[in-house]
Amino acid sequence: MEAYAPGEALNQYCWPDCAINQRYLQDIAELIAYIGAKFKHVQVLLSAWNSKTAWGTTALNWPTAATNALWKQVVTAVGQHPHVWFGVANEPESNYDGAQDAQVWHAMNFAVAAIREQEAALGMPAHIVAVQGTRGWARSLAYYMTHPITAGQGLNVVYETHPYNIAADFQSLFINPAASLPVIIGEFGPATISDMTMAHAETLMQQCNALGLPWLAWTLHMRCPPSLLQDLSNNGCGISMPLQLSDWGKLVKQYL
Repeated sequence: MEAYAPGEALNQYCWPDCAINQRYLQDIAELIAYIGAKFKHVQVLLSAWNSKTAWGTTALNWPTAATNALWKQVVTAVGQHPHVWFGVANEPESNYDGAQDAQVWHAMNFAVAAIREQEAALGMPAHIVAVQGTRGWARSLAYYMTHPITAGQGLNVVYETHPYNIAADFQSLFINPAASLPVIIGEFGPATISDMTMAHAETLMQQCNALGLPWLAWTLHMRCPPSLLQDLSNNGCGISMPLQLSDWGKLVKQYL
């Protein structure tokens, strides 16, 4: 769920704005309802994505009380749909040595508790909630292997990693964690700012399909690389643009 605070530069591209308000959530609810009616087996992951100011996260993108209050609004707006999942934050940043793992864990645990509290207050079942890796832009799930989420008894919690890495790293990033935790790949792809190539990304899809791990490729867009679509918009916003897959999109389609 892309959102920006008033005055942020990217807000100029939103109409009428990108605030998480009743109008925004009503649009999201309509989209989720449409997907549920048309595609009976599709699940929808709603993630808190950009910006930190709009979502009230810390500078390192950890959820806060402000983030949790927004999640309660989201649960109220869309929680009637059983096929919706909630992704607590986008990518906890830095912390490469894991020194702050416990702090990230507590922030994630409080967020899950807030979502469960709102579900209970509204008489809703516990939706699947995704908590993100504690290090390196959501890469590492190592801390959760010995410290799983406890809020709501840890039920219906999945552990999300964004492994924009070489294939040699997959064992530690998601194969080992998946032996004891429900793991999803929330983002990946041959991004130029990472070490992941098309070959590494294909290996990830092959390994995940063999292990039965859900994966989500970044991203169904034409100018947010690695983009699954070709940019045929003439620098526009994409309205009425032919939807033609990029080479990355064609590869992903082979493994769906």
